[in-house]
Amino acid sequence: MQADESLDARALGSLLGLEYPNISPGAFIAIRRWLKLGSVEISDEDLNGLISHYLREAAYID
Repeated sequence: MQADESLDARALGSLLGLEYPNISPGAFIAIRRWLKLGSVEISDEDLNGLISHYLREAAYID
């Protein structure tokens, strides 16, 4: 993923849900943590890695 200032977390979650309906709920949890909505915070790079992992797990990417 590349930085896109126009894409916020809600849009990212919606995009993932619509485009990749079989993605794990873990991807949405990662987005919430990226937003710092929990006790665990993750970086942009970690979010990228986690989303890639969940897309691979759901067989959307190799």
